[in-house]
Amino acid sequence: MPEAPESSPATAPADDVTCLLLAAGVSRRMGTAKLLLTLDGKSLLRRAAETACAVCRHVAVVLGREPERHAAALDGLPVEIVVNADYETGMSSSIRAGLAAAVRWRPEGVLILLADQPAVTPAFLRSLLEAFRSGRVGPDDAPPLVAASRYPGTVGPPVIFSRRVFAELQRIEGEGGAKAVIAAHERHAVFADLDDAAVDVDTPEDLEQWRSFERDPEGLR
Repeated sequence: MPEAPESSPATAPADDVTCLLLAAGVSRRMGTAKLLLTLDGKSLLRRAAETACAVCRHVAVVLGREPERHAAALDGLPVEIVVNADYETGMSSSIRAGLAAAVRWRPEGVLILLADQPAVTPAFLRSLLEAFRSGRVGPDDAPPLVAASRYPGTVGPPVIFSRRVFAELQRIEGEGGAKAVIAAHERHAVFADLDDAAVDVDTPEDLEQWRSFERDPEGLR
């Protein structure tokens, strides 16, 4: 395993929150294994995994179709590979598979990160972690059950769930992922504005737009 770079206390990978990097989608709109496509010479999957490793000490990467091929893109990174045999049933199955692997680390929470949001940065994820750790909600001024990203019209991943809702996550079904759990605990949630980083890479046009953005950051506006 490669040596980890030196970190300050503020940027050291978190021990109390485990990252579930979801990378098991079927890429129907892209028409190919989109997470192996590259931006600036690096696959989307590896970019996302490096971001996750910069923020969390324990990272479980959930793969679906062609797991060996995707795992090869993560060579040398300190991640645990989880293969979701039921990936075609939707994102919920990947969350359940990742959570089943993560609980052995006994985290206080899990950070659910999608592999197709290339503009999500370690700095943003650290701000979400800080909101999860220091936020207080409700009449009892209690720690939040959820720390979610907010962008125009909706909320969603990246999102951190407290261990107090793990049982609910283990029961979710279908393509909607964990949005129902966020909605159920909205009064006990904190939010961070995600803005441009909310953009997914789902189509060839999305990918070309992001490649243009790499060349000219103003091009995404």
